Amino acid sequence: MTALELITASRALLDESTAALFSDAEILMWINAGERDIAYKTGCLESISELTTTEDVRYVAFTGIKVNAVELVESGSTTVLVGGDVNYKDTSDNVWKDTTDVVWKDYERNVTIPYAPQSTLRITPHHFGHIKLRGETKPQYWVQWGNYILIEPIPNDAYTLNAYLSIYPTDQMSDNADVPEIPYEFHEAIVPYVAMMGKLKAQLYTEAAFKYAEYTILLQELIDKHIRRIPARTLDIRVPDEVRTR
Repeated sequence: MTALELITASRALLDESTAALFSDAEILMWINAGERDIAYKTGCLESISELTTTEDVRYVAFTGIKVNAVELVESGSTTVLVGGDVNYKDTSDNVWKDTTDVVWKDYERNVTIPYAPQSTLRITPHHFGHIKLRGETKPQYWVQWGNYILIEPIPNDAYTLNAYLSIYPTDQMSDNADVPEIPYEFHEAIVPYVAMMGKLKAQLYTEAAFKYAEYTILLQELIDKHIRRIPARTLDIRVPDEVRTR
């Protein structure tokens, strides 16, 4: 729905087809506030952010987005060195010449391969310094701290992290043709939110309470329908014991 369509639908609930008590600018302000509230309460605006750790720094910052909640952090896409250098000793049949302080190495034995992405575990800040790491330096644990991720152990290199997030809208709607950033199926919840704000301004507090109840019930229905991750039951995905063909 566009901002204009949301304004029109909101005016229908407020029983004010043209601006009188409520200006279009005021309704648009409530539309933006409603979108932010929906994003916060449902987690419907999802994003995957690729982050890079800094050597000897615990925190990793998100840039360009405002994070609502971090759902999962995956550590991966880092290279490791397999094999190693082989030192050669000079013999009389060697075709190269060097001095005594030169060490020849077989660099073809050095192979880089990517780490398979690996989910890390969520902890609390109280766990820092109390987890047995067994020499690990790759991020294994994390906790959200506002617009940052704190990781354990403190990395000794630049590692790549994939963070699965719910975020806030990044832009305000200001034009009639603008569209909310939240998924389309959540647009309908903006209208009762705006109606609630309008009833509050009109000092119709009982009606405002009804609109807020309508709004929260609709949010719960949308969460149950579109957000909840319910594992597939074995009954639904099992392979039949016997398959017959004609």
